[in-house]
Amino acid sequence: MQLMRFIRNFLFVLLGLLSFKSTYELLKCKLSNNLVLTYGFNDSYVHYYQFDQLILALKNAANDSKIRGVAINYRNGICINGDSLTSIEELIDVFDLFKKNNKFVDLYIDGLDSKTAYLASHVNSTLCESASSYISGIHVYMPFARDALRRKGIDITTIATGEFKNPDPESRTEMSDEYREGLEQLIKVLSDIVIDKIKLIKKVDDIDTIMGLRKNDYICDLMSFKKGNSFSEWRNKYKKQISINKYVSMHSNKSSRNKIAIINIFGTISNESYLGSVEFMNKIEKIANNKDIKAVILRIDSGGGAVGLSYELYNILKSLSAKKLLVSSISDTCASGAYLIALSADKIFAPSVSVVGSIGVYMKHAHIKEPGVNIESINSHNIPDINNRNSPLDDRLKKDLIKDIRDSMNRFRQLVADRRSFTFEYSRQISLGQVYAGKDAAKLRLIDKEGTLLDALNFVQNKQKLSDYEIVWIA
Repeated sequence: MQLMRFIRNFLFVLLGLLSFKSTYELLKCKLSNNLVLTYGFNDSYVHYYQFDQLILALKNAANDSKIRGVAINYRNGICINGDSLTSIEELIDVFDLFKKNNKFVDLYIDGLDSKTAYLASHVNSTLCESASSYISGIHVYMPFARDALRRKGIDITTIATGEFKNPDPESRTEMSDEYREGLEQLIKVLSDIVIDKIKLIKKVDDIDTIMGLRKNDYICDLMSFKKGNSFSEWRNKYKKQISINKYVSMHSNKSSRNKIAIINIFGTISNESYLGSVEFMNKIEKIANNKDIKAVILRIDSGGGAVGLSYELYNILKSLSAKKLLVSSISDTCASGAYLIALSADKIFAPSVSVVGSIGVYMKHAHIKEPGVNIESINSHNIPDINNRNSPLDDRLKKDLIKDIRDSMNRFRQLVADRRSFTFEYSRQISLGQVYAGKDAAKLRLIDKEGTLLDALNFVQNKQKLSDYEIVWIA
């Protein structure tokens, strides 16, 4: 009994010491100056859904007089689950803020590819350790599984509007010529944006000189990167370090009466997802009635989903925009139903390398045939069952579905025309299912401005004349 009491008291003392040490470390950092913010040294990498919080923490550090620069260990990306081209552009945006405030941005990478070369070209110092690099541009892979599914007794029928609309890989064996053409144009635009910026900043006249498999010594000389030191040597040269996690902890208690709500519209839009839940709808209603929330940003990364839910969310958010300034900030992708939702906002921002569009409607029907099983159906009326997976679509039902999809498409086009001040004919021309880079979407007036999350926040702050603000995250 005495032994147990001793162990318990010892643990209390130990926890108290650890808590005191943690508090002491935070207090010491708060009182220090000339700190170097670090990421990827001893702290863990963030997940993709935490990326925006990381960007805003870096923004705060860029404007913090106690921080003199940032050093990032960029091994497999800034996120555990990989980085997109748009996340690279978001990082570049915040790195530019550091440099604007005369603060350094240093990067450690173990190898170069197209994305890391793009990021590395925008920092003060890049250390590249590996012996060689492979820069090969942008690639898109799309498997088509129609024949494989048919061998398993599954036949998929797809009905779509617009020849450029994303082909269902379950009902085709290859891309359509139109879709391939549109995709080739898209990746060329994205690649040109990246290459032109690298050429401009690093003064590389011919990008072909760095493409393909190259020795890093050659790449480093050409792009003025550093080479040689190991990561441990590189890390130890920075004095008075503070990790991003510790920095966030130091500022976690800061609050303001002025709040900006960020609503995440991520993933497939479906009734089974969080976006289709009563809880999500109730949160939007609470935001509308919260006087402290001065503006709302829709943070969108979605390829679309259910038509009905997309319209329902559009209508709810459009009502919200009558009470609050509402801005859409596109992350990676804003396509189909997600773009419909984005139209509810007063302004739409998208990075130049994001993907916007795919304005169209499609549906698919799966006919599942079990070998050796015969299923007969009896109907109360002479009307086919649209949810019957045991028989293919009959001609009558298919004709009705085509009409319904065309009506939905024209309704979508009219909404685009109304919200973006287009003629219906112009809306029709750009809504054949095409996908556009953010840069082209701005030229076509599908968005208001090329810009990152920071640009959207700056717009809101200036528009609402906020001297300070606190972010409220709505998952």
